[in-house]
Amino acid sequence: MRGEAASYRTRLRDAESKLSEAKSPEEFEAALTEVKAKNAELEHSLVVASVARKFELPDELAGRLRGSTSQELETDAKALQALLAPAAPESLGGGLTPSDEDDGEMDPRKLARRTRRF
Repeated sequence: MRGEAASYRTRLRDAESKLSEAKSPEEFEAALTEVKAKNAELEHSLVVASVARKFELPDELAGRLRGSTSQELETDAKALQALLAPAAPESLGGGLTPSDEDDGEMDPRKLARRTRRF
């Protein structure tokens, strides 16, 4: 995250220097267009990162999100998240194996008397 922030600061300094070095209106317009394009690219990457975090996608998949709006990105993130969902376990049992000796008795008094016998 720090490396990404440093990259943004570097891009900002580059853009500021290009704007300050522009000598003609054409150079200024070209530099301004470039700054606007880079700004749009950075804003998009921030939205992508935000959507990826929201849907708990790994960083490797964040770059694969497709869409130009946050709604489109969220739709794509939901689809990717569904593919990453953990598989259902083979058995949904609670871990206890019922014995063959169980007769289905549910009355606590009778069960207590039975355990006292042993």
